[in-house]
Amino acid sequence: MDNYDKYSREELVRMVRELKARNEAPESGAGTGGADNLRFKERYALRILDSLPDMLTVLDHDGHLVELVSSEETNHVGEPSDRLIGRDICSMLTPEAYHSVKANLDRVAATRQGSTSHHDITLDECTRHYENRIFPLDERYALCMCRDVTEEIRAKEELEQANRRMTMAEEMASLCHWYYYEETDELDAPQLIALITGRADSSRVGRFPSSVFMPHVHPADQDKLVWQLGSGSEADNYVEYRIRAKGRTRYFHSRIIHVREERGYRVVEGYAQDMTYVVKRLHELEAVKYALNNAVEEIYACRLDGTLEFASQAFVERHGLTGEVGSYRIYDLEGAAFDERQWRNRVAELRGNEGSDKYIAKLKGGNGERLTYEIINYIVYDEAKECELVWAFVRDISLRVAHENRIRELNYVMDAILNNIPVYLFVKDPSNEFRYLYWNKAFEEHSRIPASVALGRTDFEIFPSIRDAEKFRKDDLALLRTGERVEFIEEYMAANGQKRVVSTSKALVPAENKLPLIIGVSWDITDMKRAEQELIAARIKAEVSDKLKSAFLANMSHEIRTPLNAIVGFSRMVASAETDEEKQQYTEIIDSNAELLLQLINDILDLSKIEAGTLDFNFQPMDLVELCREEYEIHKSRMRDGVALVFDRKYEQARVVSDHNRLAQVITNLLSNAIKFTSQGEIRFGFDIRSNMAEFYVSDTGSGIPADKLPTIFDRFIKLDSSAAGTGLGLAISKTIVEKMGGTISAESREGEGATFRFTVPLRCGQEAVIASGQPVAAPQAPGHEAAIPAGGPAPATLLIAEDIDSNYMLMKAFLGKRYRLVRAHNGQEAVELFGAERPDLVFMDIKMPIMDGYEATRRIRRLSADVPIIAITAFAFESDREKVLAAGCTDYLTKPLSQQMLNQKIAQYLPVQECGIPSGRAGEGHAGVDRGDRPGQDDRGAVGSERMLRQMP
Repeated sequence: MDNYDKYSREELVRMVRELKARNEAPESGAGTGGADNLRFKERYALRILDSLPDMLTVLDHDGHLVELVSSEETNHVGEPSDRLIGRDICSMLTPEAYHSVKANLDRVAATRQGSTSHHDITLDECTRHYENRIFPLDERYALCMCRDVTEEIRAKEELEQANRRMTMAEEMASLCHWYYYEETDELDAPQLIALITGRADSSRVGRFPSSVFMPHVHPADQDKLVWQLGSGSEADNYVEYRIRAKGRTRYFHSRIIHVREERGYRVVEGYAQDMTYVVKRLHELEAVKYALNNAVEEIYACRLDGTLEFASQAFVERHGLTGEVGSYRIYDLEGAAFDERQWRNRVAELRGNEGSDKYIAKLKGGNGERLTYEIINYIVYDEAKECELVWAFVRDISLRVAHENRIRELNYVMDAILNNIPVYLFVKDPSNEFRYLYWNKAFEEHSRIPASVALGRTDFEIFPSIRDAEKFRKDDLALLRTGERVEFIEEYMAANGQKRVVSTSKALVPAENKLPLIIGVSWDITDMKRAEQELIAARIKAEVSDKLKSAFLANMSHEIRTPLNAIVGFSRMVASAETDEEKQQYTEIIDSNAELLLQLINDILDLSKIEAGTLDFNFQPMDLVELCREEYEIHKSRMRDGVALVFDRKYEQARVVSDHNRLAQVITNLLSNAIKFTSQGEIRFGFDIRSNMAEFYVSDTGSGIPADKLPTIFDRFIKLDSSAAGTGLGLAISKTIVEKMGGTISAESREGEGATFRFTVPLRCGQEAVIASGQPVAAPQAPGHEAAIPAGGPAPATLLIAEDIDSNYMLMKAFLGKRYRLVRAHNGQEAVELFGAERPDLVFMDIKMPIMDGYEATRRIRRLSADVPIIAITAFAFESDREKVLAAGCTDYLTKPLSQQMLNQKIAQYLPVQECGIPSGRAGEGHAGVDRGDRPGQDDRGAVGSERMLRQMP
């Protein structure tokens, strides 16, 4: 087998073919020599095949193995040869190997030409590489020669890997391999020529004339390089030269490796090493050394034990060092900042602070004065970390410290000035998205935006209104565009939601190497603008008020004179009346006009209280049902013919905490208006309790309110009908009362279809309405119906009247004398004496009396009795007067002028029915006004019915 290793595959195939042809030639056609030759081939053909290193197989064109021609030793499939005959090669090979061999076989069958392919076979986890060559034998068969090329491929891979390692080593060492051919004066230096020409792939660079390379060599170095190429040898040292390539100077060391001769000419082999990095580091080191020696700072390096290793010229001069600096220790120098112990502590601190430290020290300067130095220390290791050095940089900062102190002082003064002036000051940087650089205290206080929030941020990031930020940015851009100072008045929203008005001035301040800064000054004129608006509003209000009050006074003159005219005129006619019927008619006219005049005066007093801000409230437990019953009794007699007053009673009792008098005042105003404008139909009123609110309503079927007048009906001095009686203050006063109690009031109306007024008042906090469902109330009596006191009833109650003016007493006697026993006291002292003697059931106490006033008399009576009702009578109608009489011990009070209805109401409120001399029982049947409950038709009984009868008595 070894005898055939020198033959190639092609030669072996040719030999096999010749042997086969000779074997197939007919014996008769061959001569003696031919027969001997055939016998030789027959004799040695199998040996030759067995000696071949390749696996020779015969395949049909479908891929079946017909015969294994070579020896069994060449079988590398992994199965015995006798098992391979007749099998498809796909069952012997891996899919990848099969596809490679089959594709090669198909090419041979199609082209009738030999073809080569490669495949791998893995047996026992060992992969071998094979080259198969297939040759056509005839129309059906082909010869496949398969050779193991594993070692060749491995050798090739190892060679490629070695080349790669060499290339990487050359790149790491910056080595460029080169050849010089003297015969042609050419260089073969791919890396050098690629460096010069800028080619990325140096492998494609071949030989080139030296004349291409030499112009890039520094002129001062060209002779040295020419000598090396023409006369140099391996024993010579390297030659240094410089190359100018791609705008940079690079430094090379060139040395010869080998010199040989070809046809009498030199062939020089060598390498060039790129020393640019090393040379530059040397230059930098020289520059650093020069800089250190010429630096203003003092620089030194010492070992950890304090021995100096390096000292700059400034350090040497300040400390007066001579000779080698290594003979000194840092802590032994004159004017050192520390002794040996402090130096060791400093080194320990350096180690604990990651090898760096910075501090300020007062040291003695070269002329002996104490100066301020800034010292920065670093621990620096050598490459092997065998030696540690402390590098120190000492800078004289005395002048800087002095300047900083001066600047700090000036900044403090300036900051104090800018933060104490009452104007906004701000600075923006347009080159940094218009971020704020300065924001003074006045801006903080008015905008409610701290400087810590504003600085470094834009308008869009700090102002709550995006529209404000957009406007500010638009103004800033306009200022940059024009460059001219701008002044304007603008509004913005502060962080607390308040609108602020400012007068702003903006200008540009030049800055180095960037856009100019924007400086702004704003005067906050919010209060001034508000004052201006208030003055304008006050002026308009004063003008309107003046007009309204002029109209009001003119109207009051008419409204007051009208009832006075009736009172004065019919008062004179009473005396000349011929019949009792006329006298009664005149009296009723006088009484109704007196009530109208009293209402006018009360409205004027309430208006004055509202304007003075003294409208007070007295919240006490009360019954809303009882309040509405009282209002019903008061107003039912005032109804026009053909108009019914209806109280929608939905609850039997509704006890709450509220102001009885103020609620009564509002309901009275609404009912009076309804009566005034309702000529037929009904007036309905009542209330509902929803959660913690009481909701009242008054609805009528009157003339209604025009749509254009509805929004202004609660304004002062507004009268829908100028011919109707009244001041035009009732609804305005009612609105003020309701709102001050925490409620709302509204009106709904269609002209010609009546109107509905609603108002709500909250129940007092902590108190809940107690609503007891009960039987509905019976219908009240018709207006004008009176109940008589039954004969033989109980004795009338005794009333003590303390009044010093005879006419006032006579009026009360006329009102009450027919139903009660009256006892008169002319002053407070007499009232106390009579109280002890008479023990009356109720006291009417005038406040202003001689000898002893009503306050003192009440206090003394209270010592005698804590329960008897004492009702003060005063001409003063202010809340403070009410509080004063109640504080003295009075149960309640009445303001002059008095009416029979007012007296009857108070007596019914504070005296039991039996004491009034009226028995309890059926109150009578009503037919005009209906006090409707939940179950209509049920009669009202007991005290309520009796009270109604009391109020109807003259």
